[in-house]
Amino acid sequence: MAETKRLEIPIEVLQDVFFEAMLAGWVSGATPVNLPELPGARQFCFKEENKYGNIFVLDTYWTFRGSSVSFGFTNIYHNNDAVWHMRYGGEYHKDAIKTVKQALKEAYERQKFFGGRGMISFAHRQKWYHNNPVRGSDFTSFSGRESVELVGIDISLGYHDYSGGLLLAP
Repeated sequence: MAETKRLEIPIEVLQDVFFEAMLAGWVSGATPVNLPELPGARQFCFKEENKYGNIFVLDTYWTFRGSSVSFGFTNIYHNNDAVWHMRYGGEYHKDAIKTVKQALKEAYERQKFFGGRGMISFAHRQKWYHNNPVRGSDFTSFSGRESVELVGIDISLGYHDYSGGLLLAP
């Protein structure tokens, strides 16, 4: 039986690169690359080289004209090995998007990992963002659900379920 490959970079370094990549991606307002071979797909790429080697982050997501459904994944590669992943998907009303973006940006700027998504709770322009990671979730293994509702009247503007973690043993 083949021996399992082990992670060759500290988890803390991967997490720092994750935050750096996410701040340079969707929440920054940067323009993603369209992937014509995958209809509806857009992607942000982030590369860093440090004393542990090459780190490459791909954040790929899909949205479709006329639909509130979206989904995507984020992968981190270290020296060409996939070492970490996150999947997310659900649906958001267009009025929720700015709130989601601000909640994620706040968590990334503070370097707080709540399932790779936004703060646990966050108010923005009469909307309330909630993030409910499963208890015990951390960068190595996580899952949960984020959602947005209108403040004071509990009308849902959508949600994303998410999960992920390390792909190699630490």
